[in-house]
Amino acid sequence: MAKRLSASEFVTIWQTSSSIAEVMKRSGLSRPAASTRASGYRKKGVPLRKMYGTRSPSVDWKGLAALAKALRED
Repeated sequence: MAKRLSASEFVTIWQTSSSIAEVMKRSGLSRPAASTRASGYRKKGVPLRKMYGTRSPSVDWKGLAALAKALRED
């Protein structure tokens, strides 16, 4: 269970972290909890910076289709 963070502790962690994963590690919060809290603070006028998770690699759909065709047993 995560320890309770004060608003100032959360803001400090958020603003000094390089990613949401780092916020999660340092705060003990889950990704949804950290993101929701940051969003709520922004709605109240706290100018927290935007952080984005890592993007998953794009999928080569044509390549996957070719692979499926090649492996298909008819």
